Amino acid sequence: MKKCSLILLLFFGFIFSGKAQVTDTTDVESAVAEDIVAVPIVIPENGLKNPKAIAKFLKTLQQRETDGFLSERVHVFHIGDSHIQADLQTDKTRTLLQETYGNGGRGFIFPHRLARTNGSSDVSFESANNFSAQRIINGGNAYMGLSGISLSSKERPCAVKVSLKDSSDAFDLVRIVQPKSTARWQFSAGKTLESKKVIVPKPRIHKIKDGEVLGSIARKYGISVSQLKKINRLKSDRIRAGKTLIVSKSENRTRSIKKYKYATVDFNASETWTSKEFDQALQFEVFTDSDDTSALNGFMLENSDGGIIYSSVGVNGAKFSDYNQSPLFFQQLLATSPDLLVLSLGTNESFDHQSASTYINHLTTFIQNCRSIHPDIEILVCTPPPSLFKRRYKNTYVESYANALLLNAELLRYAVWDGYTQLGGGNAVSRNYKRGLMAADRVHYSKLGYEIQGTLLAEAIIRQANQYAKSVGQ
Repeated sequence: MKKCSLILLLFFGFIFSGKAQVTDTTDVESAVAEDIVAVPIVIPENGLKNPKAIAKFLKTLQQRETDGFLSERVHVFHIGDSHIQADLQTDKTRTLLQETYGNGGRGFIFPHRLARTNGSSDVSFESANNFSAQRIINGGNAYMGLSGISLSSKERPCAVKVSLKDSSDAFDLVRIVQPKSTARWQFSAGKTLESKKVIVPKPRIHKIKDGEVLGSIARKYGISVSQLKKINRLKSDRIRAGKTLIVSKSENRTRSIKKYKYATVDFNASETWTSKEFDQALQFEVFTDSDDTSALNGFMLENSDGGIIYSSVGVNGAKFSDYNQSPLFFQQLLATSPDLLVLSLGTNESFDHQSASTYINHLTTFIQNCRSIHPDIEILVCTPPPSLFKRRYKNTYVESYANALLLNAELLRYAVWDGYTQLGGGNAVSRNYKRGLMAADRVHYSKLGYEIQGTLLAEAIIRQANQYAKSVGQ
């Protein structure tokens, strides 16, 4: 029944608003005009290829209590580009897996709004401070960690309030993910507003009288005409009576300013993060008042219940090669001890004209970076979805990536979810658009389109876990 309902949604879905950020399109000479003639679109059974590569994860999913949920937390970490950053697909996958196996926590979150970009809609971040941010696609730096975006502020104190909107995401453990080389962010136990007197420069003002010229005013205050013109940014010697001139910046005055002072709570610190246990909560506040650089890479939210923690990280425009340039990303990723990595990249590579062999080489490097820290990590790779170039030409690059991913699965020891085929392949793009599953650029998908991809991925994992249970006689 689920398969039938999904196919109906795929071909008769309603249009929903909302899509991830649009990538820059590039003219591709080798692209082929999409066949607009009606052709049968065969969608095979939804499942995973080379599932033995994630056998340990599938086995864990079957170790459920009598209530049907897992007794231990199982962590899935999903890495991708803009559609993962927007959390439309992953939110659906997260919801379905947690409904099936239990909710172990919201997982990784990042204050995208403070970095002036889009992110998950189920969590909000507030701050009175201004932040600077750099994305991993613009080059790595020492603070480019798990979020793929480095976030910092020079203002002190600097504070961020985090609030979740859904009671099902209540947590009792928070980890602040941050580079060990920077000043630490800390949990706030409360804040007080304090007044403080500071000395600030006070300019001395002269009101121009009739008959006065710049020379006489300058002599009166013991400065040169050129200094007087520079202070006031004058381009000529002409002045008018009744106007004012700044004649000195050397005087000081005392001014009272108000500033929050934060109280620290007890916490546990490690090289990777600072953690704090809570009673069931939906919000918290962190701060830093150190003068040193204080980079923030995000937060991990967990609860004491068993079940799935489904984290996701995406960066608009990202490719495997971008992630590969940041050692801190891999160090922090593997420090979260994921049981399964899910990788969803390829569309941006196609707009860079990357060949399938180059794409696989970058994927291989990514996997090697992960296994150099966690040799036994299990990996599930999702093929990129079908798309068009310039709304007309079939994107043959993503088709070649999908084929290459399937061919190299056993060699590189990963499982594959073939979303390219599940969405109908290259010939289905126009049909998907007409049924409200794709954005106007025929590259990104609509909210409904991403939700269908998330549903299909979750169902493929659940189906494969059930088949695994039957194969071992459980």
